[in-house]
Amino acid sequence: VALPSPANKQEAVRTAVRAAEAYLYHSEWVNKTPELYQPETLLRVRSGADVTALAYIQGRRDLAEARRVIERIFETIDVLVTPTTPVPPPTIAEISKDVGTSMRLGAPYIRNTSPFDVYGIPTISVPCGFTTNGLPIGLQISGPNGGEAVVFQLAAAYERAT
Repeated sequence: VALPSPANKQEAVRTAVRAAEAYLYHSEWVNKTPELYQPETLLRVRSGADVTALAYIQGRRDLAEARRVIERIFETIDVLVTPTTPVPPPTIAEISKDVGTSMRLGAPYIRNTSPFDVYGIPTISVPCGFTTNGLPIGLQISGPNGGEAVVFQLAAAYERAT
């Protein structure tokens, strides 16, 4: 199944819409008590202050179109099952180097989860095994808008069966 919107459009929606809305919500705290935020979070939240009205409005339009496409996809399938993350996580030492390194190393880990979050698709992750190093692996189950019950039922059935 091909999800809508090429990666660049999804990224535009994420950076314009989510960043602007996150900044709106957090702006008072970010400006008064920035030390309470992790450096990566602070950088992401503050980026919302730079979103233009034009970028935000275009992002909302792209988001609405993507949601319409997703609704059509779920007319032909009940759920979509994917890995939660495509690769094992980096070590704490790797991500602790600096903010830029942490954000760069973190990007692949949201590749599979971000579209569902950005588009507001009901999604759950359940444990489905371990890497060769003993780290947990997640199975992501997504359903149509309003399909939380189906997503939860399938997740519960999977957990019972495994």
